[in-house]
Amino acid sequence: MEEKYMRRAIELARNGIGRVNPNPLVGAVIVKDGEIIAEGYHAEYGGLHAERNAFKNLTGGADGADIYVTLSSFFLVILLLFVYKESDLEFLTFRTKKFRDMK
Repeated sequence: MEEKYMRRAIELARNGIGRVNPNPLVGAVIVKDGEIIAEGYHAEYGGLHAERNAFKNLTGGADGADIYVTLSSFFLVILLLFVYKESDLEFLTFRTKKFRDMK
């Protein structure tokens, strides 16, 4: 796992401070071939989840990409696979890491 992408996701999550309570702060980064191709975060209470915002900001295909999420509902991620362009997400992998595991 590339720690720099998780750190970027954490940085993005902080954009929701003061606006997402009682929900948690969450950031997401989609990476393909070592490049960030989309980012998202939970911006406001009742708004789209970080993963959904990242997919919304995706401009190209995600085939072979990784998504780094600071906190994720696995059910939501699987649902996104079916709702979003399935062909683009066929080989998408998911990477999650808890804040406390970061050094």
